[in-house]
Amino acid sequence: MELEEYLISRKFTRIEFSKMVGVTVGGLGKYIRGERMPTLQIARAIENASNGKVTIDDLIETWRKKNEKLD
Repeated sequence: MELEEYLISRKFTRIEFSKMVGVTVGGLGKYIRGERMPTLQIARAIENASNGKVTIDDLIETWRKKNEKLD
């Protein structure tokens, strides 16, 4: 599941979720838009905070889709 889709489904704000995983709101936005790939530690924190709904593979896929469009 994409991170943005998860946040909407659970009615989390970016501020709330960014605090849960220990990143800035701006950083979280970059992960949502696929502009930045999270470190393994942050990706695991996102996966844990979402109870496995947003996996590391999901985050990689979001980043990959964004970067394919740039080619």
